[in-house]
Amino acid sequence: MLSILIPTYNYNAFPLVAELHNQCMDCGISFEILCLDDASRYYSLENQKINNLSNCQYFINDKNLGRTSTRNKLSDKANYNWLLFLDADVIPVYSNFIKNYISHIDSKSKAIFGGYRYQNTISELESEFRYKYGKNREEKSALERNLT
Repeated sequence: MLSILIPTYNYNAFPLVAELHNQCMDCGISFEILCLDDASRYYSLENQKINNLSNCQYFINDKNLGRTSTRNKLSDKANYNWLLFLDADVIPVYSNFIKNYISHIDSKSKAIFGGYRYQNTISELESEFRYKYGKNREEKSALERNLT
């Protein structure tokens, strides 16, 4: 049913993956969570724990391919028709994020957006620009997104 695809670079994605895994298990759906590291120098040990969760896999690119190529590679690896792309530095706003997400899936849907929030702190390894962009441009309510 659902492939959750998470590109990462120099970020500990395990807390996000663990939360999504628990939510998918609670929903009783067929799912996979694929996390692809774009040749990071940091957090690979932490992210290796992703492979210990059922239906979850952590891969590492041999060389840095960039954001778009990493996302394309993830979609090529996906086994299900519904793809949910999440950045590694987001966290679901609600504990029913997956349940709410799958309730909006139907044959007429082409894309579904929203329902996540950026964490309120940035680490030394994160890009301040990326964080500010995400907080100001991507972290919007459905009401705000539907105005445009």
